[in-house]
Amino acid sequence: MIDLKEIDYKELKAAVGLLNESCGTGIKVIGVTKARLSEEFEEAMKNGLDNVPESASNFYAKISGNSTVTGTKEGATEDGPSVTEFGNTRDVLEKHAGVLGVDSKGMDDSALEKELLEKIDSLTQEQWGDLPEDTKVWDKYMADTWEKIQADKAAATKAGKAGKKADKKEAPASKKKEPKEPKKAVASIGPRPGWTFTEGTNSFHIMQVFASMFVKDKNGVALKDLQAQCEKEKVKSGNVKNRVSTVMRYAMTEEGGSQVIKKDGKYFPKPAK
Repeated sequence: MIDLKEIDYKELKAAVGLLNESCGTGIKVIGVTKARLSEEFEEAMKNGLDNVPESASNFYAKISGNSTVTGTKEGATEDGPSVTEFGNTRDVLEKHAGVLGVDSKGMDDSALEKELLEKIDSLTQEQWGDLPEDTKVWDKYMADTWEKIQADKAAATKAGKAGKKADKKEAPASKKKEPKEPKKAVASIGPRPGWTFTEGTNSFHIMQVFASMFVKDKNGVALKDLQAQCEKEKVKSGNVKNRVSTVMRYAMTEEGGSQVIKKDGKYFPKPAK
């Protein structure tokens, strides 16, 4: 039995993602608890899968103490895979680098991840449509993950500020451990026709800037021009350029309301039916 205390949730998701890509296991990684995900990962690894990625095997060995996994490559070590903030291992990044024609030599994981996402952003709608399904799913997953990371950070910041205000109002007589609030389950997101970003968010602001630019130039809006304009209009974000890329990429997906399309390297509002 795997000890949950010994599991890094981000590493677990990365290992499961690798397993899904290489073995077709289809384990859900969004909106599931660490306990549930670890159970499904363990069950899959015990089923004697073929072509298990070395990184996934190493991670399983690390958290379970089981160094024998059917279908893994020789030379597995006890060290788990290193992952980026987005949950990508080097194996995943190298796979998509090959698809996108990106030379990964000399790049660390974070730099390669950034290069891959920028490469995808430069594709036309037709070129994006010609990508292998695995890479398109990965691209959408990156958009979802970015949204979740930012939401988690915003929630943590809000909770921290609320806690400081409470401390100022009333100093505790004695130190007590407050019970942790249970995390809310995240529902699986499917197609959402007509969905738009929430008013007041930086995503909403970016879409407003995009709409204003398109009104002035019906020939489409280039990503670099939108990024520059968003910086001028003080869109609130720690990294405006990356944020604009992610928002526009997400806005093209069904989950993101299919709000925009991309043609010849420029963005257009999706035509009304």
